[in-house]
Amino acid sequence: YDQRNHKQCLDILDALQRSHVNGIALCAENSVLIREKINDLHEQHIPVVTFNSDIADSKRICFVGQETLRSGRVAAEILSKYLRDGEETLVVLGNYEYSGHKARVDGFLQRFDEIGVPRERFHIIECYNEYTITFDKVYDALAANPNIRFIYMANRSVTACAEVLRRMGLAGKIRVVCHDVTDTICQLLREGVVDFTIEQDLYAQGYRPLIILGDMLMSRRIPERRYQYTALNIINAENVEYLK
Repeated sequence: YDQRNHKQCLDILDALQRSHVNGIALCAENSVLIREKINDLHEQHIPVVTFNSDIADSKRICFVGQETLRSGRVAAEILSKYLRDGEETLVVLGNYEYSGHKARVDGFLQRFDEIGVPRERFHIIECYNEYTITFDKVYDALAANPNIRFIYMANRSVTACAEVLRRMGLAGKIRVVCHDVTDTICQLLREGVVDFTIEQDLYAQGYRPLIILGDMLMSRRIPERRYQYTALNIINAENVEYLK
């Protein structure tokens, strides 16, 4: 479903509740209505495990996914090794309501704050994970500001960013750090359009919530940790070929 469509998410959760499911694994934006729905499901003894993007201030059982604040800090640590005086960075996220993206950006800026890089050297845009919006906003930002030498893609629309760089003749000239390991991103690493990507083990995010829910329902086993973080592996053109 469209994660930006809160009504659609609530309709699905309502339907699951009516069908008397025993547990739910949920990836959704953090909104008041969805938090309230998770709390309602909890009161009805329907456990919810969030994955990929957390809704921490709800009564969800636990979260499975990347420690997103730290993943943003890792991205900042990588780019900080290249950043020189006068150079600026474009930061692209889906939107601030998606807690995973917000936490990445928070961690990214936090790390640069610690090493004394002024905030005015970072330009943040929301693109709602839409290809066309990402393309247009990245293109406009680069056209307007030749000092941008780095791009941090905190969201999924990496292909749109890559196409902008190709069309503007900037592929390989602007450093790009992103997240996830997809076939497309692996190819962009090989081509040198993307420099680094930070893996978040999407496979584990898919199966571990089901294991947790199964243990709860079959063995009454409550997870000991409310946060179950996946690995933060750094992938580049040299080690991408070793991925399974």
